[in-house]
Amino acid sequence: MMQPSKQQDALNALSGGASDLFQVQKSRGFEAVMKRVTAVLTGVWLILGLLLMIIEAR
Repeated sequence: MMQPSKQQDALNALSGGASDLFQVQKSRGFEAVMKRVTAVLTGVWLILGLLLMIIEAR
């Protein structure tokens, strides 16, 4: 039987086994909605910040 290498075990110990966290997966359902909402709110926040800087400069 094959066992994982000791190097991989050491990497998992250091990273907390987070290697699966960054795999490419398509968001579905609630995750997809939250990703879109976050992107929209980030855009709105940036635009408002720029507008406030322009207004303050006048």
